Amino acid sequence: MTRSKSRSPSHRRRRSPSPAELPNRRRSRRADRIRSPYSNSHSRSKTRINSSDTLFLGFPVLKNSILLSGLENYGFDLMIQLAGLVLLSKGCPICCKCRRRSDSDSPPPRRHQRSSPSYRRRKSRSPTPSRRRRGHKSRSRSRSESLSPLSRRQLEAELNLLEEETTRRLEESIRKNVEEKLNSEEVQSEIERRIKEGQKKLFDNVVAQLHKEKEAALAEERRKEQQKKDEERFCELELIKRQKEEVAWRKKLEVEEDHANQKNLLVVALATFALVSSPAFSTSRRVLEHPKVQNGFRVKLKHVDSGKNLTKFERIQHGVKRGRHRLQRFKAMALVASSNSEVDAPVFPGNGEFLMKLAIGTPPETYSAILDTGSDLIWTQCKPCTQCFDQPTPIFDPKKSSSFSKLSCSSKLCEALPQSTCSDGCEYLYGYGDYSSTQGVMASETLTFGKVSVPNVALGCGEDNEGSGFSQGSGLVGLGRGPLSLVSQLKEPKFSYCLTAVDDTKSSTLLMGSLASVKASESEIKTTPLIQNSAQPSFYYLSLEGISVGDTSLPIKKSTFSLHDDGSGGMIIDSGTTITYLEQSAFDLVAKEFTSQINLPVDNSGSTGLEVCFTLPSGSTNIDVPKLVFHFDGADLELPAENYMIADASMGLACLAMGSSSGMSIFGNIQQQNMLVLHDLEKETLSFLPTQCDQI
Repeated sequence: MTRSKSRSPSHRRRRSPSPAELPNRRRSRRADRIRSPYSNSHSRSKTRINSSDTLFLGFPVLKNSILLSGLENYGFDLMIQLAGLVLLSKGCPICCKCRRRSDSDSPPPRRHQRSSPSYRRRKSRSPTPSRRRRGHKSRSRSRSESLSPLSRRQLEAELNLLEEETTRRLEESIRKNVEEKLNSEEVQSEIERRIKEGQKKLFDNVVAQLHKEKEAALAEERRKEQQKKDEERFCELELIKRQKEEVAWRKKLEVEEDHANQKNLLVVALATFALVSSPAFSTSRRVLEHPKVQNGFRVKLKHVDSGKNLTKFERIQHGVKRGRHRLQRFKAMALVASSNSEVDAPVFPGNGEFLMKLAIGTPPETYSAILDTGSDLIWTQCKPCTQCFDQPTPIFDPKKSSSFSKLSCSSKLCEALPQSTCSDGCEYLYGYGDYSSTQGVMASETLTFGKVSVPNVALGCGEDNEGSGFSQGSGLVGLGRGPLSLVSQLKEPKFSYCLTAVDDTKSSTLLMGSLASVKASESEIKTTPLIQNSAQPSFYYLSLEGISVGDTSLPIKKSTFSLHDDGSGGMIIDSGTTITYLEQSAFDLVAKEFTSQINLPVDNSGSTGLEVCFTLPSGSTNIDVPKLVFHFDGADLELPAENYMIADASMGLACLAMGSSSGMSIFGNIQQQNMLVLHDLEKETLSFLPTQCDQI
């Protein structure tokens, strides 16, 4: 057999082990197999490895979280650099792979020839396995004992320094690599792209959210507006329905009464004769003929919101709310009047803005009642009361009054009632259009105002009363133009009132009869005629011909404030409505002219309840406003600025005390403050005289 050229000529085939040597040979091989690869005989570097170190690429890697994370994040190149650092510092502890590679690349070890005598000598002198193990242990002990404690500590210190240096270099390499990548154009452009995407997404989300909120707000506003219109329409329809039912009920009663009268003509004649001869009839006849009071009297008026801790704008807001309800009743009445139906519409007063004190009966008992220039009937709640609202004073008991007597059914005042029946005296039903009403019996009674007693005044004794608008008093005193009102039952049918400012705590004043006369020069007094409206005879209609703002006369059509043939339209003056309401087209012209002449920003928040407001300069309430003139027939009434422009520094707003209406217009009580307003029913005139009302 031909030998390989790479082998030595003196190499001989290894002899086969004898059967006695096989167990020792197997044990030796097993020991070689389990021996650490780092104890290879050809390794010249005897590096000590701790069992807790980690092997990486065949060399030990010291425990370090930065190293491990760095190797995972920055790839193969950095790993190669780290391997080089370790090789330079420690040398290469041959791994299993390197050992196999070394074994395959190096020439095979020289084998002793069988014929060599040295082979046999070595074999004969080779120790037994136990002797070999003892020799190995002795050599290990000698090597470990050869290192002094000082040398061991020096080696450990060098290893620690090497670990720290390796860690520092690795951290520096990682930091440089990260900085280079972060500062690269690619990374910067990617960051900018993601920032722009995030900004765009955020902006789109905000725009979408704002759009949703805007749509929701608009939908809610439309819903509320539609709901308000539906409620107004429902109230109007219910009002018309109720009025028709009341008229049908009254006609039915009239038919039954006529039928009963036809059957009992003789009984009626006898009853009439007895009634004429009775004292009660004579009292009713005196009331019928309006026995007038010789002297006038004075009454203090109290605002319904007095005593409440309200600011100027809060008081106006409450008044505007009540005024809108009152305006709604007036509009309902105009609707009935323009429908050409057979409904005889009753008077529609509001709850009113002022209370007056009076005493009823003999002996007199003091009560508070609502003053109302929009209705005629005087009434109070009476016992026995089947349905009554709560009032601050005890209910009037007619049995305790010696001056109380029922009116006869044949009296003219009984006939003047919108709805009446005759069973137990003159019974009335008086509606106010907002489901408020009073029902009872008409009577003659003595009323006392201060120290002046007025006998034989016709008033209603309400036993069935509905509505929440009267709860601040015990009833209502009508000062309308009809025959049932208090002013119509006086000898001198006239009255005047002087209303203090809206934020004044002092009382206003009502003057009745002879005390209502105005003594001043004709140039100071502005007088305009009152207009009759047969469809609504209780209201005080005025003839308004135009309005001026500053030096500008507004282009308002003459027909805007005119009374129509069906009784709708026109302008009334009313003490129970807070602000002035103008027909829509006229109000738009007034608002536009004020906006153009006042150089202030317009506030459209609606926080005050008024339609036109301006934002005041910081900390100021003194602003220049154009003058406002109402051109009545025969009287140009120029109002003081505080009678139409309300300013409040705490809110930073100045608002026009006016509102818009459809159809009827109303001259409100804010425009009448600090003016003596005289209503003369005999002359059919209305007069204005500027007056300091808190000094009357």
